[in-house]
Amino acid sequence: MGKSGKHVAKETTFVFAALACMCVIIIFTSLVNAGFDIEKVFEKENLSNAIINAAITIFGTVAAVPAGMVATKQRRNPDGSPGRYLQEFYEYNRIRQKIEPKRLAFNQWHTLQHRKELHQKKVEFLLSKGILQAEDILNLSMERVQMLTSSQRFTVEGKEMFFKALTDAQIDACLCVLSGKVTVHKLPDFYFLYVDGKSTRSFYDQAYYETRNANMSFAVNLISKIFTGFVITSIFTGLVIIEKTEGISNAEFIMKAIIMIAARIFNAVTSTLWGWLLGQEMVYTQCYYINGRSQFLELFDNDSTFVSVDLQTQAKQDFESTKEGEASEQAS
Repeated sequence: MGKSGKHVAKETTFVFAALACMCVIIIFTSLVNAGFDIEKVFEKENLSNAIINAAITIFGTVAAVPAGMVATKQRRNPDGSPGRYLQEFYEYNRIRQKIEPKRLAFNQWHTLQHRKELHQKKVEFLLSKGILQAEDILNLSMERVQMLTSSQRFTVEGKEMFFKALTDAQIDACLCVLSGKVTVHKLPDFYFLYVDGKSTRSFYDQAYYETRNANMSFAVNLISKIFTGFVITSIFTGLVIIEKTEGISNAEFIMKAIIMIAARIFNAVTSTLWGWLLGQEMVYTQCYYINGRSQFLELFDNDSTFVSVDLQTQAKQDFESTKEGEASEQAS
C-alpha cells in the first residue's frame, strides 16, 4: 500500500472507530430501555462531565491538528508523485530562485502593481455607484468634486473637460475615494519572497487577512466543537433507565457507566478525526496562498514591459519631486 493509501486507511479507521462507539451506545440504550430526563441536564453531574469532555476535545483536537498538517504536507499521490502541498512548494521554490537575481527590481515592480490595483479598485468602486466618469474624477480635487452638484467644466492637466452633475450620494462616494478610505493594503515584499511570508476580493485583499482568518477559523471551529461536545454530554447525562424492579439500581449504575465511557470514547475519536481534518484543511489553505505567491512572482518574471531603475536614479527622482513640491507650496 502506498503512502496515500495509508493516510486514507487511517482516516477510515477513525470513522469506523467512531461508528463502533455509536453502535455501543445504541445497543445499551436499547437493551436497558433508556429514556430522557431534562431535569438531569442541569445537575452538577452534567457540568463535571461537560468539563471532562471539553478537556478531551481540546486535547484530541490540539494533538491531531499538527499531525494532520504534517501528514498532509508530506502526502504523495498513489503513483508516487508529490501531493498538492509539495507540488505548490516545489513550484514556489522554482520561481523564487529564478527571480533572485532581480530581487531589487521586484520592489519597484511590486509598487507599480499595487498602484494599478489601487487605481482599479477606486474605479470599480465609483462605477458601482453609477459614476461613469470614474477615471476622470480621480484627477479632480475634493473641492472640485463638491462643486459637481451641477455640471461643470474644469481644466485638468492642461486639457478642458466637462463633468456631469452627481447626486449627493455619488459626491460622498467620490470624496470617500479621494480621502483614501477606499484602499488596497500593500503587502511587504517578503510576503512574496518567503514561502511562509507573514504580513473573489482581489488576491491583495485576501492575502492581507490570511493569518487573521486562519487563526479565527481555528478558534471558531474549536469553540464550535467544544459546544457540540457539551450538548452531547448533556444528552447522555439526561439519560435515565426506566426501572422495572426494585433491584435495578446496580444494573442502572453499571449501564450508565458503560454508556458514559462509550460516549467519551466517541467524543475523543471524533475530536481526533476532526482535528486531523482541520489540520488538512489548514494545509490546503496554505497551498492556495503559496500558489498566489507563485503566480505573483511569475507575473513579475514574465513582464517584458517593465524596466527597473537603479537606486541612484530612483533617489534622484524622489529628491527632485520633493523639491518641486516645496517650490509649489512656497509659490502658493
